Formats: sequence, structure tokens, C-alpha cells
Amino acid sequence: MKFQPEYALDGQKIENAKYIRLKDSWTKGGRPRTIPITNEKQRQELKNAYAQAVKNGGSMIPKEKSYKSHKANFEAVTHALGVGQTHGLRHGYAQTRYRELMGFDCPAVGGSRSL
Repeated sequence: MKFQPEYALDGQKIENAKYIRLKDSWTKGGRPRTIPITNEKQRQELKNAYAQAVKNGGSMIPKEKSYKSHKANFEAVTHALGVGQTHGLRHGYAQTRYRELMGFDCPAVGGSRSL
């Protein structure tokens, strides 16, 4: 929900962006992050997020909603879709990225603990 396209894209065009930047205030632990864009699905989702933010004056939250009401709606929709707590999506991303970089599953999902 927290997204400022100009900052995240760091001057890149969506069509050829290599990464997005996340501000420290947007992340758990308050650390800035750089997320690589590695496939076309990510790029399409970035385009969708960008279009939504432009439509809402730079925010992922619709103008007519408060952060609190938008978050409640988001949680209701994800629950109805069977996603439940979205915290697990971060784990899924980390596990997928680990596999991409290392070539095998991380220990949390049964991968080798020794290198």
C-alpha cells in the first residue's frame, strides 16, 4: 500500500527498470531495500501499481478512503481469497529469490543447511 512511483523507480522507465527502491519507512526493520525486477510478471504488476498510484494522486490508497479503512478492506479481501495474513507472502518471495540466487531451496523449506 505504501508506494511512491517516482522514488521507487529511481528515474527508470517501467519498461526497462531493473529494480525498485523501497524507503526505510516502507519496510520492516526500517531499512531501505532494493528489489530486483527479474521477470515480465513483476513488470506488469509494477505497471498496475503505477497506474493505481497515478489515479490516486501518488498513493495506492484511493482518495476517498483513509489508511485505516483501506487496510481493513485489503485484509478482508485477502482473507476472502484465502490468503489470510499477507506476511507469508514475504516469506514466499524470500524463498523464491533464495532459490534463484543459490540454485537450491533454502533450509526453511527443506534445502541443505551446509554449503
